[in-house]
Amino acid sequence: MTTAKDITSMTPTEIDAVLYAWYVKEGTAKTKAEISWGAVHDRVSTGRHRNQRSMTNDEARTAAENIAATDPSYRATEARRALDRLTQALAALEEIRAAAKPYDDEFVRRGGWTRAFLVQQANGHVHNTMRCSTCNRGGELTRFAWMTEYSGKSEEGDRGGGGGARLHRLLPQCPGRCARAADQDVRPR
Repeated sequence: MTTAKDITSMTPTEIDAVLYAWYVKEGTAKTKAEISWGAVHDRVSTGRHRNQRSMTNDEARTAAENIAATDPSYRATEARRALDRLTQALAALEEIRAAAKPYDDEFVRRGGWTRAFLVQQANGHVHNTMRCSTCNRGGELTRFAWMTEYSGKSEEGDRGGGGGARLHRLLPQCPGRCARAADQDVRPR
């Protein structure tokens, strides 16, 4: 595994390749956490309002903890199971974020660099940030493929390999004219 000392000598492409692997794992962990939150909400919902989130996550967790501690029925067992799964999912998510943090910090320490993210939808197009105003709207998360081979390349083109020239041709397709400041681009949380 790469150590913090090694990170300072890594290229933007190498750092972003590691971050992309953590980004994929983070997405899976977020899904598990959301499913776990749903199970906690289900354990505290009753009657015709079942499966409707009328409480915040914190309220649902507190209600599930109360059921687990005081209800003599099977609901207590189910509430404990849901809370255990939630605790495991949130711990996994935090572990992933902690592992990615040194790489995020190196991106910030260097003042950022250009990045390219392919939107994984029918009209797939490229953004230079995952924070574009056209993404993650309407309760739907936009799925991205991080094009790490373009990390650190000039949008105007580089004379060395032509990767930047291709990036320049792709980025104008960003429907919301993505923010161009690389130091604003941090992995979504």
